[in-house]
Amino acid sequence: MSLRRKLIVGFSIAIISSLFLVSIISMFIINDRFQTYLEIEQVNRFKSISDEISSLYINNNYSMRGSNFERTASREGIEITVLNENGNTEYSSGTPRMRGMGRGMMQNTISSDILKTIHFDILDNGNKVGEVIIGYYNYSYITESASVFFNTLQRSIVLSGIIALLIGLIISLVLSRKISTPLVDITDTANRITKGDFKSIPIKNSNITEIDQLSQSIDYLKGELINQERIRKEYAHNISHDLRTPLTTIKTYIEAIQDGIYEPNSDNLTLLKDEIDRINKLVEDLKNSYNITKEDLGLIITEYNLNEELRNIKLTYERPINNESKKLIIEVRDEIIVNLDKSRIREAIVNLLDNARKYTNPGGRIVIYAAKTNDEIIIGVKDDGIGIPEKDLPYVTERLYRTDPSRNKDTGGSGLGLSLVDTIVKAHNGKLLIESSPDKGTSVFMVFKTPPKD
Repeated sequence: MSLRRKLIVGFSIAIISSLFLVSIISMFIINDRFQTYLEIEQVNRFKSISDEISSLYINNNYSMRGSNFERTASREGIEITVLNENGNTEYSSGTPRMRGMGRGMMQNTISSDILKTIHFDILDNGNKVGEVIIGYYNYSYITESASVFFNTLQRSIVLSGIIALLIGLIISLVLSRKISTPLVDITDTANRITKGDFKSIPIKNSNITEIDQLSQSIDYLKGELINQERIRKEYAHNISHDLRTPLTTIKTYIEAIQDGIYEPNSDNLTLLKDEIDRINKLVEDLKNSYNITKEDLGLIITEYNLNEELRNIKLTYERPINNESKKLIIEVRDEIIVNLDKSRIREAIVNLLDNARKYTNPGGRIVIYAAKTNDEIIIGVKDDGIGIPEKDLPYVTERLYRTDPSRNKDTGGSGLGLSLVDTIVKAHNGKLLIESSPDKGTSVFMVFKTPPKD
């Protein structure tokens, strides 16, 4: 059964059940209250009749001679009996006839016709001088007008229930369509995504928060899958390119040596060794990038002097950078004590230095930067090199992503450096910030929260 049909059936059952219960309860309450009202009105009528008889009885010197209340008794369907002060009968209208009028649906609630009596004292100056007894059947309070009113009320309730049912069914159809249509669209989108169809499907606003959130989640998932598909294709292309270049070089030199074109001398063998080292480095980088996540790094947090560590890094890498006519400097104002994984942070800084060195032209500057605020420690590497195009900035931390279209072996790298740096920073619950402009340079900052003071 489709979702729309289930919603319609569910709404219909709920509406019908609710209307049925409301109608039953309403009819029960109305019948009870209306019956009580009629009984009270009946007592008031009997009291009025009793007062009239009492007045006549007293004015006639405690006698009912010449009195005739048979018409009143017949009209009301009652028996009127008047007793004197000695308890003897002064007057009796006779047994009342059972009225046929007004005995509709309300009379069905009466199990049997029982003659009841109600007594009223005849008082003269506070002294009891007689008694009026009115006998009546237990349904006699149901007058014709009351029966008509009650039956009309019942029909009105039934008609209102039918109208409410129709309105409820129409609303259920509208609501089920409003709920099911976007869900059907979402299901269709999800099915298309599972089949690899990533064509743009506009999100329909349903005005239902949860469904809109689900639509946005599906759309976000679609975008991520498109991105992953792009990364997968680029990954295959980049790996094949990075492996093909050194392998082609090795094959060419080996064939040339076999053909006697090149001598197997030290220079040629060194070149082959360098190409093999490039392949090993690429394989090692791939292993580190895909097998090491922030959960697998196994950080060893220690307290150490960051300034001293940066000076050691500068001492190690200053000579090769200077040999390329580039200048390496440190910008640190105060002594900074940190609680980080020393070896992993060094690895991240070295990767940033390697990137900066590759993309900084001769005569350029590379700066190792560090600063401490009240709650953050910032470590960064800045250069005035070729920079990163704005369109590439969102992707530079992805594995194997490179902005260099030439993919030169001396400057292209493996495209894994920033990915590894990002993993290390996230393992420390930090964040990586990248600022860059083409031909103006790049600044990469690792930002870490300082531990709270005791």
